[in-house]
Amino acid sequence: MLEAQAERLKQAIQAVEEQEYHKLVLLVGDFASGKTRLMQQVCGEVGGVYLNVNLELTRQLLTIDARTYATKASSILEDLCGAQEARRPLFVDNVELLFSPEVGCLNPVDLFKKVSRERLIVLSLPCRLTGLARAEYSEPGRQDHMSLDLAGVAMIDLSEGA
Repeated sequence: MLEAQAERLKQAIQAVEEQEYHKLVLLVGDFASGKTRLMQQVCGEVGGVYLNVNLELTRQLLTIDARTYATKASSILEDLCGAQEARRPLFVDNVELLFSPEVGCLNPVDLFKKVSRERLIVLSLPCRLTGLARAEYSEPGRQDHMSLDLAGVAMIDLSEGA
């Protein structure tokens, strides 16, 4: 199963490399659906760069005043993405912190669409699909709940099975 998913992901990466505007592939699945393992495997196979957003963004946020998190988190993240080797695909994982009210409830799809103009991004989303081009993070009524528009973005749904 992992090999079939890895092949699907590599094919999606090849397809978006040809695009002129957004070079973004979304890997969508619930928590513990195998997104990280799949990303790490394919990242190694294609010579990509792996970015753990929760870890790296937290390191950066700890150096600034907590009251400025929401105003600075987006630019810190863009800098983190730019600091990586731009010729290689960037595999972005563990983005849960972005949904936090403390960092301004950043929409990772919108944020990485912007970054993917400059480089190929594979983004892991711990979400569930709610429609053809929509996904939800968390539960309605919670502070971290977000509905995401996935229209026009290459996507692999790990809840599909193979």
